[in-house]
Amino acid sequence: MSLSLLVLSVSGFGCGAGEAADPEGTIDLTINYTSTPGGMTLLLWQGTDEDPDIATPVQPTANIPPCPPPGGGLCDAVDPATEFPQPIPVYPLSQLYTGIRDSSLNFSFRAIGSLADGTVETDDPTGGEIADVGNVDGLGAVLEKPAMGWTTLGAVEVGHGYVARFRHSRNYADTSLPYFYARLYVTGWVLDVNDGMIGAKVKYQLPF
Repeated sequence: MSLSLLVLSVSGFGCGAGEAADPEGTIDLTINYTSTPGGMTLLLWQGTDEDPDIATPVQPTANIPPCPPPGGGLCDAVDPATEFPQPIPVYPLSQLYTGIRDSSLNFSFRAIGSLADGTVETDDPTGGEIADVGNVDGLGAVLEKPAMGWTTLGAVEVGHGYVARFRHSRNYADTSLPYFYARLYVTGWVLDVNDGMIGAKVKYQLPF
């Protein structure tokens, strides 16, 4: 059986017995790597890439006026600016995701680059790092950004809290750009009909 990704609720109050209260803006998410579109579904950020090299607009092929022009006449009698307007440059967009990619049940990252028309140019297994802060009493108990322990692959553990960091760019290696953060908490496993683990139930909140 394949379960679809399901956003369950957005709240600032829900918590289990003994758990710290969820921070305002908490989102509950079920991540299932066997579903469509898969498990890389926790959106961290999307927008115009802040890396100036990536954000350079793509200039489509210019419209060249025909010579001779339609109806005859001299080539220089045509004003390209009015009769053959040039296409508008298309700015690239970036999307950064985290989630569970496969049966290894690790948190990992995905960076997608696309044009405004939806054309996907890049799709890379990069984009951020995650740190496990250990067993905590709910998402509201994830209070600090770790000083160490950052990794591109983090084992998913029920009852553990995490902090993910990323940049507003699919070029995570650009150290001139600041970090942004999200906090996560794993509440349980997602099981298939044979009780095999195929994902996790997660609470998350950003910005953190």
